[in-house]
Amino acid sequence: MVKSKSSWSQVVKGTKPTNLSISTRNLQPQDLGAVIFGCTNNTIAECHSRQLFGLPRAHISYVRNIKEGLPLFLFNYDDRKLCGIYEAAGNGKFCPESNAWSNDGQGKTSYPAQVAMRVRVWCFPLAENQFRNAIVANYYQNSPSVPGQKLHYFQFELDHAQTRVLMDMFTPSPPPNNYWMPPVATPVDEHVRELVSPPVWTPKHEGKVKSEKVAKSYADMVKKNKFEEVGKEDVDAEHVSSGNESSNGFDDLDCGYTPPEREEYALSDKAVEMNQRHSDKQGKVHSFNWVLEGHAALPAQQWNPDLYANATETETNDAYGSKYAQEAKCTILDVHSNLPETLDAEVNQLSLGHSNLLVQLLESESCTEAKLIDVVKELSGRIELMEKKQAWSNKEVKHLQGLNERLLKRIVELKGTVKTLNSKIDPLTLDDSLNQFVEQCLGSEDVIYLVGGFDGFSFLPSLDSFSPSLDILTPLKPMAVGKSYASTVALDGKIFVLGGGDGACWFDTVDCYDRSRDDWTTCPSLTHNKGSLAGVSVNGRIYAFGGGDGSQCFSDVEIFDPTHGKWIKNQPMLEKRFALGGVALNGAVYAVGGFNGIQYLSSAERLDPREPNWKMLPVMSAGRGCHTLAVLNERIFSIGGYDTGAKAMVATVEVYEPRMPSWVTVEPMNYTRGYHSSAVLGGSIFTFGGVKGEADTILDVVERYKEGCGWVTTGVKSIGRRCYCSAIVL
Repeated sequence: MVKSKSSWSQVVKGTKPTNLSISTRNLQPQDLGAVIFGCTNNTIAECHSRQLFGLPRAHISYVRNIKEGLPLFLFNYDDRKLCGIYEAAGNGKFCPESNAWSNDGQGKTSYPAQVAMRVRVWCFPLAENQFRNAIVANYYQNSPSVPGQKLHYFQFELDHAQTRVLMDMFTPSPPPNNYWMPPVATPVDEHVRELVSPPVWTPKHEGKVKSEKVAKSYADMVKKNKFEEVGKEDVDAEHVSSGNESSNGFDDLDCGYTPPEREEYALSDKAVEMNQRHSDKQGKVHSFNWVLEGHAALPAQQWNPDLYANATETETNDAYGSKYAQEAKCTILDVHSNLPETLDAEVNQLSLGHSNLLVQLLESESCTEAKLIDVVKELSGRIELMEKKQAWSNKEVKHLQGLNERLLKRIVELKGTVKTLNSKIDPLTLDDSLNQFVEQCLGSEDVIYLVGGFDGFSFLPSLDSFSPSLDILTPLKPMAVGKSYASTVALDGKIFVLGGGDGACWFDTVDCYDRSRDDWTTCPSLTHNKGSLAGVSVNGRIYAFGGGDGSQCFSDVEIFDPTHGKWIKNQPMLEKRFALGGVALNGAVYAVGGFNGIQYLSSAERLDPREPNWKMLPVMSAGRGCHTLAVLNERIFSIGGYDTGAKAMVATVEVYEPRMPSWVTVEPMNYTRGYHSSAVLGGSIFTFGGVKGEADTILDVVERYKEGCGWVTTGVKSIGRRCYCSAIVL
């Protein structure tokens, strides 16, 4: 009963509609927001150790579009989890490392579409059920799906909107203990950036070791949403290799070439020269500042004061080294005594291990009284600052209390006004007045019903009653499941929702909403699973025509007669039409535009129930799909959608009058949009939401058209962002 579907963005890219699955999106470089790479439990460690991601050769078309700094994600096929957040350390290339991910490290790689990477921020992995909705438009199926099964495959290219939503889902985490970092080196391969080694205890060397003292906390890195390099390491000339390397790197067409070994550099890791603390001892020890910086870069699980004692021992492991280890503990007090004014935010970010270390140092017997006094002074300053903040908070609370009192006073005044008005109203007409008000807010004559849709995060099961004059959106009883791409029809004061999908499958269901009971009932199903179809009511019967099921487009026409309680097949349309527009005018059914599986159609056709066959009508100026139709003053308006001439979503509007021989272009909307919804109320056309274009946000703008006034952008705020929804007036 379910069939797969693919992303709406395929409709506006390469003229491929949402019901045809393809393995790549082929986004333009400016539209590419991020790329997902794949791995398994067996290859994820090598991805991290090489700091390299790769995909099969077929993906090189968009991997070459990756530029340095582009966000990257890593999907583990074994546990179906998405890791992040990484970023490209260079441009995507073809086969820069020809032996990557081979069994013995010597064979030819099966993943030549490669890009060097670095960690932007460590985050907890996301399970597929967590990130699916963020990239649901990328899911597709290569083979027939199993009934009830969700799509298993997705495209790796993400647009900017998907990237923003996906990155917001990740939660920062400490770096893993088992994350392997390669030895510090400066490779000449263009695709690999300068590596920064993890903190290691530098052995003693003759002479001085240069360093720049820069301490960065993990909290700083998280707040900036990236890891920054801590200082710029100096090169120890004693360990620089003199070997020459080719500057050309790999040839893009040859994966068999292996580059020469990279030059090895031993970079000093934040060490400074220490004066000899005892003249009778020649052994040198590391500065505590260097130790502290190494401590700041360690994962929280590894923070342990015992490391400092071990790290500061000399090769002779004598008493002087042990004594210095104790003094090093106390030096932390000096580093932390100069507390920043943003301490309250910083403390919230620091790990439990760091806090425990500070407590242990305060309890250390080797800490002098002077150092403790300095800490107390700094903490007193922090207390004073917190008291100032508390005073400001008290002032704000007092202001809000005053505002609340004024609002309560205003409510009392309004109650008095209502009481006065009620005294002037005839009690016999009071109930009728209330009924009229309810009818105005919820009744069939002054409201538009919005059904389902997509808000950028999930497919909506909602049914809302919207009053344009009052800008009031009233939630009614929702459907059982979220639906988009459905068609809605009004008949006998009820709303019928035909077909549609939930982002993973198409439906053949028909649901009926009864406004008098605020309840849904299930009607006989359509003959096929289908979505992006059209539906109208003519002479007490419902016509459902066109649409698609994820693998083919339909020209089918089905008729539902409530008196018989079943769907009956009728004469099909002359063209297959997916994402078409349909309306009823003067007892006839009109089908306009849509996608026939090959191209978008500019044609239109009409069925008069009194005649046996459909008849072709004049064509529009260009092929059009994902648009809406509305009837105003005996004329049919074709509004927005995807235009094959412009190769994009458009704001143009064409009008057809049955007595005239052609379509006429009239004033366009103020916003380009497709997959929107339209309805006619009170002599005006209202158009809601929709998609502005590929990789763009979903619109929350409502426009109104009235003859003589043109299109006006309303100030309506209650609708919110919505696309793929339906609008209907009872």
